[in-house]
Amino acid sequence: MGAAQRAVISGIFGPEVAARDDFAILCESLLVLHRGPALTSVLREDPAFGDEMLRLWAERFLT
Repeated sequence: MGAAQRAVISGIFGPEVAARDDFAILCESLLVLHRGPALTSVLREDPAFGDEMLRLWAERFLT
């Protein structure tokens, strides 16, 4: 399952990102990031929280 997920994410971000040393953690953190906001959205009143978290993730992994 992990290999299939990495293949999909590699297709989305391209070979340059897939060749990075931190690609495995990039993939896992993205999947965790998708699950987390969905589960915790019922506990948060700020709908912008998910957007801010995704922005921070993108700054860390895609720059």
